[in-house]
Amino acid sequence: MSPNRKPYRRPQGVTLPPPRVGATGATGPAGPAGPAGPAGPAGPAPAGTGYVTVTGGVLNVPSAAIPQADITGLVAALAAKEATANKNAASGYAGLDASSKLTGSQQVYGTAANTAAQGNDSRLSDARTPTAHAASHKSGGGDAILLSEFGGDVPVASLSNGTYTIVDSTGTGALDNWNPTGLDGNSLITWHGAADAAVTGFAGGAVGLVRAVKHTGTTKVITFANNSGSSTAGNRLQNIATSAVMPLAPTGWAVWQHDGTDWKMTGHDQGEDITPAFNAAHFTTNGTMTWTVEAGDIGSISYCLKGKRLFFQFLIQTTSTAGTATNHLRIANGQFGGFTFAKQLVSGTLLHNDGGFANGFVQVVSGALTTLALAKFAGNWTTGIVNTLAVYWNGSLEVI
Repeated sequence: MSPNRKPYRRPQGVTLPPPRVGATGATGPAGPAGPAGPAGPAGPAPAGTGYVTVTGGVLNVPSAAIPQADITGLVAALAAKEATANKNAASGYAGLDASSKLTGSQQVYGTAANTAAQGNDSRLSDARTPTAHAASHKSGGGDAILLSEFGGDVPVASLSNGTYTIVDSTGTGALDNWNPTGLDGNSLITWHGAADAAVTGFAGGAVGLVRAVKHTGTTKVITFANNSGSSTAGNRLQNIATSAVMPLAPTGWAVWQHDGTDWKMTGHDQGEDITPAFNAAHFTTNGTMTWTVEAGDIGSISYCLKGKRLFFQFLIQTTSTAGTATNHLRIANGQFGGFTFAKQLVSGTLLHNDGGFANGFVQVVSGALTTLALAKFAGNWTTGIVNTLAVYWNGSLEVI
């Protein structure tokens, strides 16, 4: 107010209207922070011990361990673990050595109960007799073995007394449904009859069973017919060679195994050679020329059958011819067991014709696989000669 200006004075008794208030102005900036107040009192101590606390902004770590029970799930988890104190201890667990292997002190080795065998244990490589279990390999057993599974011919000598019933027989003549005394299960029949015998089948056929026959005599022959109706179905033989009866001479053997239908031959060896009975009608030609062979002209003639391979040899000398000359002398299969050859064959041989030797050949006659023909390489045989013709041969042929 100006010093020269007089103050306004309201007349007494006069009421003036209230003064007008202006709008609120904008908020000014915040002032500086005031000083910190004093620290409050300490709170109560937490229950238990070993917890981390903060006092006055300072982290306090107690020296006491935190109880396991206060950590959720820890006790159960530790209980499921093997304590290290049990390592290498009784009822504990074995530790590993520096090579990550069990030590001998933890895994006891030896031959007594509750011990283990080491890799160099002699029991792992020593020879020992296996526990007897032949019954399981026999017919009807849990692990039966068919003889045919061994492959090839089976020597009778390999059939042991412990596996086969050995039956001795001297039966002769016709042996249909052959059932020698003592025949039982797998059987080896040793035969030594005083006369020839002819077998057409074995009794007691059952799948897997084996019948083996061994000729233990010194003479005579036993033969085996293929699929003969003289024996009943199920007892009949199915042989390797089927075109004639298969013979056994001394030392010979044969084996059959039943397949549920018949006895199937699995191996055969005739043994010694068989000399056929002489029959002049078995010696002919391919024409009108006659070839006269007498019993005294046979130096030797014999055959031996091994499975389907027939070995045949002859030395026939001092024979005679007559009539119109021809190129073939013939020998019928009655001189070699009656078998039919499986195929044609030509084989060189030595001939003696009318006082001189000549080269020739032996052949199976085409269209007549039951006959052997002897021919010179060129020309016909000389006719009209008496006791001066000779033929020789030694060979083998496959038969049916």
